[in-house]
Amino acid sequence: EISAVTGEATYTAQFTSTVNEYTIKFVNGDDVLQSSDVAYGETPVYNGETPSKTDPTGQYSYTFSGWDPEISAVTGEATYTAQFDETVNQYEVTFYDEDGKTVLLEAAPYNYGTKPGDIKTPEKTPTKKDDEKYTYEFEGWDPELSEVTGDANYTAKYKAVLKEFTIKFVNEDGTELQSTKVAYGTKPTYTGTTPTKAADDKYTYEFESWTPAIADVTADATYTAKYKATEIKKDPVKGVYKYIGEAAKYTKGSKKAVTIIFKRTENDEITFDMFAGVKTAKGNLVSGTHYTAKKGSVEITLLPEYLETLEVGKTAITVSFQDGDPVTIELEVVAAQQQADTNPTTGDTMNMNYIWIICVIGAAALAIVLFVQIRRRREEEF
Repeated sequence: EISAVTGEATYTAQFTSTVNEYTIKFVNGDDVLQSSDVAYGETPVYNGETPSKTDPTGQYSYTFSGWDPEISAVTGEATYTAQFDETVNQYEVTFYDEDGKTVLLEAAPYNYGTKPGDIKTPEKTPTKKDDEKYTYEFEGWDPELSEVTGDANYTAKYKAVLKEFTIKFVNEDGTELQSTKVAYGTKPTYTGTTPTKAADDKYTYEFESWTPAIADVTADATYTAKYKATEIKKDPVKGVYKYIGEAAKYTKGSKKAVTIIFKRTENDEITFDMFAGVKTAKGNLVSGTHYTAKKGSVEITLLPEYLETLEVGKTAITVSFQDGDPVTIELEVVAAQQQADTNPTTGDTMNMNYIWIICVIGAAALAIVLFVQIRRRREEEF
């Protein structure tokens, strides 16, 4: 310690020593996790939370593995940087049907960055049941397969294809005119020639429409041609009528009806239908009062009550027809006494009896002669 000089003296500087401290940092990338001053020669200690690291791309996971450089005794300022072990992340890929619920392929893990071609898809091509209107074709996955960058769900996607049905157009006899495939909901069209049907003896035929009525397609269908029939109008054939039978004759007082029959030379079965009436020079006769008529061909019966009103002699009876010329015959009316004059008298009757007996005797004699001659010829032959 310095004191009053009393002679030569040497003073020696004395020092108080202080251990130097240095700033020691622990960092994680650009983040300072811990910074402290540590005395020279001491080994620094990290007292914070375990460092962590994330990958914004999701490709890797990181595990803290230590510091770089390795922690050692302090000899100066130092910075220690957190180090990490790197692991490639895996993600699950699952395949669903269109409903998003039915699993077609269970979740499977894939490394980040796996290419679409390396992702396993369901072995069987997904299918969707047809409905009334559509069939369905598998079109792909929604979304489209891409490189693995995270968990992914893929849903089956289908293309709807309108169903097609067989539509036939046939003629009335079943002959096929056209057969085509037509999409559901589309109204079919016949593009062929207009259907025809040959005329028959009674009708000509003109195409009218299709049956059933053409409608939008919902199933296979057959449409049949329908025709409008037009009756063929033919020129009427004039009927020719004739009286059949003997001369018509009525005897006054006999009270016997006189039947006269008329026949059509062709299609006699329609004679009665064509019958139009009976008349004389005095006018038309009344059915039921003067005559009756019935089929076969047309059979007209002149009633006795009417015949009694006719004068003795010949009366013209005219029968008319709708489609032919009338036919006139003569009806002879004979007086009752004239009929009596034609009968033989009693004397005449006796003469007739004698003549009859003589004829019988002569015939018997002739038979005997013939018998004798035949017998003689047989005897001569033997």
